[in-house]
Amino acid sequence: MKKEKDRLHQYFSGNYSRKDLHFTQQLFTDSTQKENLQQNLEGHWDRFKLSPEQEKTDFEPLLNKLHHQIHLKESIPHRKISLFFQLQRIAALLFIPLVLGFATYFWYNHAGKEQLAYAEIQCPDGTRTQFHLPDGSSGFLNNGSSIRYAVPFNKNREVLLSGEAFFDVTKNGHPFHVKTNNLDVQVMGTSFNVMAYEDDAIEEVILQTGKVKVCVLNGKKLATLHPNQQLSLNLDNNQYQINRVEASNFTAWREGKLIFRNEGLKAVAKRIERWYNVDIEITDKSLKDYTFHATFMDHNLEEVLTLLTLTSPIKFKIEEQNNNSPGVYIKKKKVTLEPDITKTNKTN
Repeated sequence: MKKEKDRLHQYFSGNYSRKDLHFTQQLFTDSTQKENLQQNLEGHWDRFKLSPEQEKTDFEPLLNKLHHQIHLKESIPHRKISLFFQLQRIAALLFIPLVLGFATYFWYNHAGKEQLAYAEIQCPDGTRTQFHLPDGSSGFLNNGSSIRYAVPFNKNREVLLSGEAFFDVTKNGHPFHVKTNNLDVQVMGTSFNVMAYEDDAIEEVILQTGKVKVCVLNGKKLATLHPNQQLSLNLDNNQYQINRVEASNFTAWREGKLIFRNEGLKAVAKRIERWYNVDIEITDKSLKDYTFHATFMDHNLEEVLTLLTLTSPIKFKIEEQNNNSPGVYIKKKKVTLEPDITKTNKTN
């Protein structure tokens, strides 16, 4: 009995019988033959592969396209059976280049892309990490942040950021992009800070030197920033504003400085959470009205909280978080902030 792969080869070569034709038609049109079809195509592919690298080609997209073409042909009424068989013979001569053409297209537009290598740099919670990029640019990642970029990097200078990072970009004639979930910061050579934590409703860009263009991901330009300008995008209403700031206050974290400049307790608590890798609970909403102006460097968690409570009627409690699940240990601490009644009474 003639083997299936031989029938398929006979059809591709144009020297086929009616049984070969019937087998090939059934193989391509019967949905239950999908696995058998792929095995036969792979066997036939070995005879005509263009390069060793294409041996790993996934035939799924190719099969879908071929089935689509067959269904289109089946929907066209055939006026004469003889014309159908003539077209079949022509198709047999064209089928091999068609298969190879689809495979080549798929290889260069799909498989080749999958071979791109990506590098990722992560910064653990409660720490800060310095990084260097292949183009000579450098920077710092703040706690719980990460960047990801394609390799090679020198021409396609695009960095995907989650969290907060400071960038010092080297000029090399190619634009440099920092992309968050919502923003695309475009530069040639400058230094700036981007904050885009996934659990925050605000994304912000602060320029220290040079000039940057800030766009949303669809390409729409929001603004061009100059030194000591801050763009804040509110993700809740998609509105943004530009403020004049002292950029060094917002980038001092890379030097180990924790700086608050007239910030509300909610924002302060969020930054302390990330800085010391703790959970903070504010028990009374009225406490969020207090603002703080302070600079800390090389202070531990308890020292920072103590100094904050000196200027406000707040008290804190630090406790280890326990998990009752067997074999699970949570090292993270929990901080509770609540009103200090004794201080409140003294001020009244």
